[in-house]
Amino acid sequence: MKKKIVYFFALLSLVIFVGACGAKKTDPKDAATAFLNAEFYGKDTEQYEKIFNQKLPDTTTSIKDGLNVSLGQFGLSDEILSDTAKNLQKAIADETSFTIKEVTDKKKSQEVNVEIYGLDFSKIIDTIQEKGEAELVKLLNNDGVKVEKIEDLEKITDPDILEKANKLISNPDTNKKLMEAIIPNMFKDAKKVEKPKTVKFTLEPGEKKSEWKISNYDKTVMDITQAMLVQ
Repeated sequence: MKKKIVYFFALLSLVIFVGACGAKKTDPKDAATAFLNAEFYGKDTEQYEKIFNQKLPDTTTSIKDGLNVSLGQFGLSDEILSDTAKNLQKAIADETSFTIKEVTDKKKSQEVNVEIYGLDFSKIIDTIQEKGEAELVKLLNNDGVKVEKIEDLEKITDPDILEKANKLISNPDTNKKLMEAIIPNMFKDAKKVEKPKTVKFTLEPGEKKSEWKISNYDKTVMDITQAMLVQ
């Protein structure tokens, strides 16, 4: 009986020792999937933090900060930027997709080949232009410049009306009003592209045996972001 107890505790000690020292490294394909899901879709965040040993900032906040950099010149309110960020995040979640096509073992690293179906940004730009012109026509009519479409401005011969139209169009407040009307909803009808883009990035061993890290992190995130928002 004593021998059985001794063997039991010896076996238990071995199991504990192996469990503590031999943490299994995450499969590189699973690590790459967790990276993409967490960084761009706000999913698998706990798995991401374990694999890459770093906290993930809130996805919506990150998108809003990015929008603030590109749209800050227009003086848009925090509420508008937040709404725009939420709509962009929803468009990414609903329309975009990715597939890990290949993971190549490079001995000291793993090269990941990912295929991304991003948003068709060319169509988003067309939508912005269309809605922008419609909103400008509305502002012109409210200011006494009666037109049905932007092209009608070329038909105006009255110098006073032309001056009024030019004054409105060149006013910075007009630009801000247009942006406030267009920007929040510009991603609502966004669709994904028909042909995907391919992005490659590299996984390197992390500090712990079970961890990974992204090589050239900033460039990798930028490359994937550009693929998500196809020009």
